[in-house]
Amino acid sequence: MCTYFSNLNSTTSLLQSSIIMAILDSLPAVGITVVVDGEDLHEYQDTHKNDGEDTVTSYIEATSGANFAIRIKISKDTIYKGDRLDFGVTIDGEYVDGLSMTKGCLDEIILIEGMPVSQGHLKKMKFSELKTVAEEYSASSGNDERVKTLGSICVTVKHRNTTSFVPRIFAKPAETEKIFSEKDIKGEAMTHSYSFGDEIEVTEASVAVVTEPVPGLKDIAGTYLFHYRSQGPTDSQSCYSSLLTRSAALKKLLIIPRTPSPIPLEDRPEQELSREELAELLRKYKAKAVETALANKKIKRELENGRGDDSRAGKKARLSTASIHLELNDDDTFTQIAVVNKQMEMEVITMD
Repeated sequence: MCTYFSNLNSTTSLLQSSIIMAILDSLPAVGITVVVDGEDLHEYQDTHKNDGEDTVTSYIEATSGANFAIRIKISKDTIYKGDRLDFGVTIDGEYVDGLSMTKGCLDEIILIEGMPVSQGHLKKMKFSELKTVAEEYSASSGNDERVKTLGSICVTVKHRNTTSFVPRIFAKPAETEKIFSEKDIKGEAMTHSYSFGDEIEVTEASVAVVTEPVPGLKDIAGTYLFHYRSQGPTDSQSCYSSLLTRSAALKKLLIIPRTPSPIPLEDRPEQELSREELAELLRKYKAKAVETALANKKIKRELENGRGDDSRAGKKARLSTASIHLELNDDDTFTQIAVVNKQMEMEVITMD
């Protein structure tokens, strides 16, 4: 089970169901957020899905090229059921980094900014536009496992006991660009992946701790899952990009509302219209009046051609408003003037 803390004072234009942070009932003193430029990203709950036990899922907005980090907050009320809490971060199914906190680490805020590549150095994480190609150009088509975890940041928390310490081993981030087949991601509303950016210097321990599960406890105490998507269309993508990956993914998933269609000018009160809008409305009415007049002339001509002169005795004239003139007044309102014309009625034949 989890508890959502609502962002009631937010001025964001997105759904009011946005949340500051999701807290697991099993780990009430632990908070985990995704950070960009030092600020926690707004989290959005998918009200149509139910989370599993000890799992919290939210959606965040990804901006192409933005560096991001994982912020872990541990309050003084944190309960340790072993002698450590282990945190592991995987992105798109790939392990990036982790940390192990002892009982002495209370009231702490820790940032995981990227993947350590050597002692004292790491490469920062950033959101990247998802590159897609047509199926015939992709060597990875049919790779369903990669697609399942694409666009997700997963942080797991475990209660553990210390067993030993070993020299630290550093991983190497993949250098190849991630490219997916359009067929593989069809219908998934995917827009972004992640990559590594600049290498920075950091202060890190030279040893790694080896831990084991606490007897009688589940291996994973809590899982925090963040799905990252774009709010609007991506900036630029492969010429083979599908329409889906160019769409506003969060809006497509109804995580945030779609932009409403504008109200037609003719349906809005005149006093709310600007002078430019009134002029546009006047142009529309004039165009409609011209269209109506031309249609009436065409009908009249067809009727006259069909009956000939001998049938005129069976006709009578009636008044109609075939032409409409609109005049824009000085006070930004307009006046409608009808010009009365004569129109021929259909011939009436009386049967004896």
